[in-house]
Amino acid sequence: SVSEARIAIDGAGFEAAFFTLWAAGAAEIVQSVRAAAPDAPIDQLLEPLTLGLAAEYAAAPPGALEEAVGALRLYERQYAAMFSDFDVLLTPVLAAPPPRIGELAPDLPMEVGFARVREYVAYTPLENAAGAPAMSLPLGESRDGLPIGAHFAAAQGQERLLLELAYELEMARPWAQRRPTVWAG
Repeated sequence: SVSEARIAIDGAGFEAAFFTLWAAGAAEIVQSVRAAAPDAPIDQLLEPLTLGLAAEYAAAPPGALEEAVGALRLYERQYAAMFSDFDVLLTPVLAAPPPRIGELAPDLPMEVGFARVREYVAYTPLENAAGAPAMSLPLGESRDGLPIGAHFAAAQGQERLLLELAYELEMARPWAQRRPTVWAG
């Protein structure tokens, strides 16, 4: 059976903690690139989004990463508790159909690129932070004939459940031979 559910997690708190972790990762990338190419202009090697996230992390107060990781561990436990009421969570994979060329270009200013990416991937960070399995199945189609993914997620350790579900859905609605009107094959 399918029923509507509301995810019982503080979205703003989760987003802030996830952002800090994401920014810390960008700061590590910048540090690694600077160590490997100390004389190269960093803005020629990395995207504005990566550099902007690294700058945000550099401005964070001491202990921000540890606090964010602690918060994400709490959200991980809250996420796990949701699965006492249901087996699988279904959401869109992405918040919009595939973007037009240039909408997520690597040379966008940090603020523009971040806002677009943040909105576009709004449904998947929770599973990333919770270490939970999830899958995307091409069950829908945009008006332009492009595949639209359905995002199925489960509790930690429930990969088999998702694979069994994928098998059943593919038997009911095969997608292997479907092609969008424009494709590189």
